[in-house]
This record gives sequence, structure tokens and C-alpha cells, in this order.
Amino acid sequence: REEKEQGFAVRWEDRAGYANLHVCAADRQGLYALITGGIAALGGNVITARAYTRRDGLALDSFGVNVDERPPGAELKEGIAALLHDCLVEGRDVEALIAERRRRLSPFRQAPPPFPPRIKADDRLVAGSTVLDILTRDYPGLLTAVSRGLGAARANIRFARILTRDGIASLSFTIDGGGAAFM
Repeated sequence: REEKEQGFAVRWEDRAGYANLHVCAADRQGLYALITGGIAALGGNVITARAYTRRDGLALDSFGVNVDERPPGAELKEGIAALLHDCLVEGRDVEALIAERRRRLSPFRQAPPPFPPRIKADDRLVAGSTVLDILTRDYPGLLTAVSRGLGAARANIRFARILTRDGIASLSFTIDGGGAAFM
């Protein structure tokens, strides 16, 4: 099923144990954080992600999303599409929704990471870009928090690869701009 809204398109593909969410939109500062924030705010878990921004400024983002290790139901899919519309078209901020979700989780899920995040930045791997690799404990809103931080550093995400398993998140970003802040 594909839904097209003003300025963006959303498509879902069901898989075994999760569903792929594909979002196509004009790239803008904070877009990745906004999408991942919408997923987190509505109770979805990002288990994989790939992001690519074309030279013409079109962002093509794909997320493997599940809820309690099951594919999201129709209600969550429609909620995410509506929330993305509210955020992308109407300018709604998802931070308060993420904070509310964290408050509803058990204290165990809210706990800070048990080990310091491992962060590596390298500006020699891709010409004109910085590759940023992060390994840390996964928690609701992690991808949004990292994406917001990159946005605050004026970094533009050109490519992202995200994997989560057993409560551990491996995040890899290729970014333009803001690179000096990570070196």
C-alpha cells in the first residue's frame, strides 16, 4: 500500500517479524530525526535502517520496524503516516511524544546504557564526507537523539546503516558538513 501526501510518499512492505517503511521526501535539516522520532513516539522499534540522499536533494529512507518483535499492525502504520504528515507538512515536533513514551516504559528500559557508547569518526574513507560509527545500548528514541545531535552540528546525513539486536545498536552514518565537530 502506498500513500502519497503533500511533499512526501510512504510505502509499507510486510516481512516476517517486521515491516519495511519506505519514505521519500525532499531532504531537509532534521528529516531523519523526525521520521525516527515518529516511529519511536508511536511505539515502533527501528531494527534496521538505510538512508540515502540523492544529489538533487531527494531523501530515500527505509526502516525495518517492529513492535514487540512482530510487524506493526494497520493502526500503527496509519498512525506513523499521519504523524509524518503532521511533522513534514504541518511542522509538528515529536520530542514531547518520545518523552511521553519513555515515561510509560519500565525503569529497566529507561536505564542509561550500561557501557559508554563507542564512537569512531573517520574522514578518510569517503572523499568529502565523514563516516561516523556508533555502538551503544539501544533504547526508545536513540536514533532520533543521535540524528538530532547530527542536525545540531549542521551535519547532513548522506547515507545511514542501522542495525539493532539483543538491545545493542550499531549506527553508521556518512555525513557531509559538521565533520570537524566529530574529529
